[in-house]
Amino acid sequence: MQKLGSILGTLDKNFGHVLKLRDRWPAIAGDLLGQHCQPVRIRQATLEVLCDSPAFVQQIDLFATELLPRLNRACGLRLKRIDARFGYLPEPGVSPGSPRRKLDVLELDPADVARVSSPELRAILEGMLEDRAG
Repeated sequence: MQKLGSILGTLDKNFGHVLKLRDRWPAIAGDLLGQHCQPVRIRQATLEVLCDSPAFVQQIDLFATELLPRLNRACGLRLKRIDARFGYLPEPGVSPGSPRRKLDVLELDPADVARVSSPELRAILEGMLEDRAG
């Protein structure tokens, strides 16, 4: 059984490597892959990369043999594989829990509101139109 300190030390080291790779990722992978893919974890000599499109997952798979030596040189690692997966990439500087931007102007066309079939929803939207009219 491993000691907790040993496990935490490994996690911390790999996390630091991932952060370093993220900083250098566009230079290593190129601008296009850098915009659509992001290193997320290192696990058992495998770099896990998240891509915002299945097409970029395929690109990572195709260029893995070129990317691995660059990654290892850039960060002094001994990665053996890249595992690319499709998933949601957050915008830079935005965490998933960040509040969403509020709409400044409510754009409702009264003609569109009149065509809403649900009486409950139509009443709510009509109330919003009245509030906007002041």
